[in-house]
Amino acid sequence: MANAGTLTYSTKLDDSGFNKGISTLGKISGGVFKGIATGVTVATTAVVGLITASTKAYAEYEQLVGGVDTLFKESSQKVQEYANIAYKTAGLSANQYMDTVTSFSASLLQSLGNDTKKSAEYADRAIIDMSDNANKMGTSMEMIQNAYQGFAKQNYTMLDNLKLGYGGTKTEMERLIADANRVKEANGEMADLSIDSFADVTEAIHIIQTEMGITGTTAKEAETTITGSLNMVKASWENLITGMSDKNANIGELINNLVESVATFAGNLLPVVEQALLGVGTLIETLLPQIIDRIPTIINEVLPKLMESGVQIVTSLINGIQQNLSQLVQGALTIIQTLINGIIPLLPQILQMGIQIIVELAKGLAKMLPTLIPVMVDAIITIVETLIDNIDQVVDAGIELIIALADGLIEAIPRLIEKAPIIIQKLVDALVRNFPKIVKAGGELLGKLVMGILGSISKLIETAPQLISAIVNGLRRGFQEIRNVGKYLIEGLWNGIQGMAGWVGQKVQEFAGNIVKNIKSALGIHSPSTVFRDEVGKWIPEGIAVGIKADTDSALKALDVMNDEMVSKMNKAVNFEVGRAGTSGITGSVSEILNTNSKIVVENYNTMELDGEKIYENQQTIQKNKNLQYAFGGV
Repeated sequence: MANAGTLTYSTKLDDSGFNKGISTLGKISGGVFKGIATGVTVATTAVVGLITASTKAYAEYEQLVGGVDTLFKESSQKVQEYANIAYKTAGLSANQYMDTVTSFSASLLQSLGNDTKKSAEYADRAIIDMSDNANKMGTSMEMIQNAYQGFAKQNYTMLDNLKLGYGGTKTEMERLIADANRVKEANGEMADLSIDSFADVTEAIHIIQTEMGITGTTAKEAETTITGSLNMVKASWENLITGMSDKNANIGELINNLVESVATFAGNLLPVVEQALLGVGTLIETLLPQIIDRIPTIINEVLPKLMESGVQIVTSLINGIQQNLSQLVQGALTIIQTLINGIIPLLPQILQMGIQIIVELAKGLAKMLPTLIPVMVDAIITIVETLIDNIDQVVDAGIELIIALADGLIEAIPRLIEKAPIIIQKLVDALVRNFPKIVKAGGELLGKLVMGILGSISKLIETAPQLISAIVNGLRRGFQEIRNVGKYLIEGLWNGIQGMAGWVGQKVQEFAGNIVKNIKSALGIHSPSTVFRDEVGKWIPEGIAVGIKADTDSALKALDVMNDEMVSKMNKAVNFEVGRAGTSGITGSVSEILNTNSKIVVENYNTMELDGEKIYENQQTIQKNKNLQYAFGGV
């Protein structure tokens, strides 16, 4: 059989990219772990240092409190109260305060006859005087404390540390006390201070410092100066460190003290920083023109030398590299070879470890998903129920959000229209590029959903009646609420109308009154109306006269018709009456009789005069009687 040919597969893999990735991963992970280790180390060191400092400060605090208890007995708590606020009054922590107090309290108690309450007050005043002197005169607090400790031992050599204008001798201290007594005497107080009493010495120093305007400096500077407020911050921080280890300490109060101190310090610092920045701006504004003027000279003078030096540096560097190139190359190759030799033997382990990490992660997720998903569903249900319970607030917030969104969109519409073609083009490109992935994922998702729905049909059928009932009840309640809303709307509208009835009536009255007022004003009605008199009344007779003249012919014709009808009726009436009377020989017509009241001659030659008006009245009477007869049946 002939050989149809051979097909050779190359099984050699290009692993350069993989090796590079592993190397990079090793560097990154090494850096990350190193960073994490460094961060953990720093944090651990800080925590350990904080704990150590707190423990040490509290141990010192316990010892100092013990000494204060021993010296001040029932007034120990008062001294501790002074110590707790010393960060504001003296710029000292509680430990520093108590350490200072115990350094001279024995002499103070002795000079005050062991009156612990009074001794606590004198001690507090003395420590504040020390701090005020240090802040005002610039002497260190330590030197002033040493001076007071010397005063307690009747050693006055350090009196000049206070810088009050008195030398370091006993005589100078006596002069200071004498000056203090004169101040007391001038104020109407007893001048009884003596050098033999340490308490009197502290009071004399206080009086002199007050006269010099030193007293109260610490508290004032703590509120207004950077240094004073910084000392307050330091003291409050030390108090907090001490309190961290004290189970009886009020940590919240200590933190508040620190926060207030920091706020005061920031308030004093920021204006200075602001002024400094303004000063920098002014400095730049002033110096910049001069600097710009000097730049050409500097360039001309310095640049050649700088370039020359730069060329020499580059030349030396090149020469050095050329002279040592072989060693550098050999060293680089050695480093690369060492790295490769070190990584290649570990590569299988690295790969195996990576695969194990991936597999274990997958297994862990697979084990957790059956438990995790129901928990997540429960969490979602809880979230939904909580949202429904708070739907009113959500709706209100949503409405505000929508309104804000609408405002934002309105503002952004011009920009959006401008960028819309670009966005659409990029979106279409992305969809086309990922269409196969989307179709594939959609098919898988649809299949999973169908399987899930088919598996849940029985449960869905069971819960369908409850679901439908819930929907119906919800709609019923919704319709009821809608009806109630309409009812409340109408009731509210009607109540509003009723509430406005008085106001509307008042406005109508005012409106009508204004109309009448305006009509009166327009028509000049003031009793009587001049407008109606001049513009209407005087023209009424004129109008009647014109009307009468215009219709005279019609009126006359109507009168003629009326007269004819009256004469006709009178003729009939007279003829009728004459006939009934059986008279004859009446000559002349009724009209003639009525008009002339002439004499009528009858056959018997008797003469009678007829009055037309009387005849008419008689005729009317006869007609009424006839009507009555007809009404009663013709009787």
